Amino acid sequence: MKIEFTIREDSFSEIRRSTLKLAIPMLILLAVLPMIIGLSIWSNGFTTNLETVLIIVPTLILILFLAIFTGMKRAKKQFESFKLIIDKDQIIRRQLYVKVKQISIPINEVKSITNNKKGGITIKGKSDSPLQIIFVPKQIQSFEKLKKRLSEILPIK
Repeated sequence: MKIEFTIREDSFSEIRRSTLKLAIPMLILLAVLPMIIGLSIWSNGFTTNLETVLIIVPTLILILFLAIFTGMKRAKKQFESFKLIIDKDQIIRRQLYVKVKQISIPINEVKSITNNKKGGITIKGKSDSPLQIIFVPKQIQSFEKLKKRLSEILPIK
């Protein structure tokens, strides 16, 4: 029997906060660093007019915000494309925008199924190759049903 599990609707907001906690300090650093370098050059006798600085800094900040917005939009699309399929022979993970769009582990080659630190589940195949590891986020629909089905394959540690 084939069972498909997908990400819950609107669950990206749960991981958006943690992603932004990493991105915003980088944005601030990348916005402030050029100003510090510019002031250091300016104080060493290099002259520039203030209008140039007033144009470059806001432009740089705008570009960085657009990069974060675009990156978050792509991350959301990638996250929401996650699909886990379990049938009688194998466990398959499908996802957009990753190097390996599909990872397949035969049921008889599953070495371990563990709860991970972020509340999700990690499924490992025979080898430690990235092609034999599936990370399942806790934002998956029917999480308890998934855990029950996986525990039929191997006990979850």
